[in-house]
Amino acid sequence: NSSFSTLITRNEGYATASRIRLCRCGDDKYSEGRNMLRMYTVVVGSGNSTRFGSNKLDELIGGETVLERSVRIAKEASDGVVVVVSDIEKYAYLDVDVITKGGETRTQSVRNGISAVPDDVEIIAVH
Repeated sequence: NSSFSTLITRNEGYATASRIRLCRCGDDKYSEGRNMLRMYTVVVGSGNSTRFGSNKLDELIGGETVLERSVRIAKEASDGVVVVVSDIEKYAYLDVDVITKGGETRTQSVRNGISAVPDDVEIIAVH
């Protein structure tokens, strides 16, 4: 299982974005000798799904919703997960570190998610 995400690294107050492929690499998310940098994933799901025609977050794939699947995989690959949605109460059942409100645009929603990540996290993946 893999998907493309945007990786944002923080370094001396600057953020650098690059496109990466995230994959599950066995049961342990840290391989031996890996630098133990803290990583969070921001799952952005606050759009209107106008092209899709209905709320794609609630569509089922293999017995779980699209959002639940994204959160599960993000939790397997990260130290923490921030979910950005338009309706916080509807998704309050999710077992994540933070649920925050989306913005008027995807860019604003990503900013809202990144601002909810703790300051000591060095790597942020945006899905």
